[in-house]
Amino acid sequence: MRGLGLHRVAYFYAGMFGLALILGAVLDVSIFGHIPIPPMEGLAWLATGVLLGAAVAGLSMLASRASSAVRSLDQHLAASIGPVDTQEALIMAAFSGLAEEVLFRGALQPVLGLWGASALFMVAHLPPSRALVPWTLTAGVLGLGLGLTVEWSGNVLCAVAAHFTLNAINLRRLGALAPHG
Repeated sequence: MRGLGLHRVAYFYAGMFGLALILGAVLDVSIFGHIPIPPMEGLAWLATGVLLGAAVAGLSMLASRASSAVRSLDQHLAASIGPVDTQEALIMAAFSGLAEEVLFRGALQPVLGLWGASALFMVAHLPPSRALVPWTLTAGVLGLGLGLTVEWSGNVLCAVAAHFTLNAINLRRLGALAPHG
C-alpha cells in the first residue's frame, strides 16, 4: 500500500491497544465492559453494530453524492489515505475499530464520561489540513454515538462492530478515489 502504510497502521493501533490495557489496569476498569456476554446477546450486539456502521457509511455516501462540499472532503481524505484495496481496508478497520473503542469507550469513558471521552476522540482526529476540519467534527459526533452504544449495551462489542464496519466501507470507498501513482 502506497498510502498510509499497513505496517505503520498496525504498529500505531497496537500501541493504542496497549495504552488501553495499561489505562484499564491503572484506572481499574474493564476495557471491554461487562463480560462475559451470553452468546446470543453478543451476536445481537455485533449485528446491531454492523447495521449501525453500514447505515452511517450509507449516509456518508449519500451526502457525498448530494453535496459538493462533502465530495471535496472525500477527495482530501482520499488523497491523505492513498490507495487502499479491500484486504487493506478490512485489516485497517479491524485495528482501528478495536483499538480506538477499547481506549476511548472502554478505558476512558468510564472515568471521563460520555462527553469527555467523545471530546478526546474528536481531538485524536485532528486533521493534518484545514480542509479536513469537517471530518474532525464528524468524528466527534460519531464518538458520541459510539459512546451511547456502550452506555446502552454495557460493553464495547456493538461500538467495535459499528466502528469496524464504518471504517471498512469508508476506507475502501475513499481508497478507490485516491490518486494512484
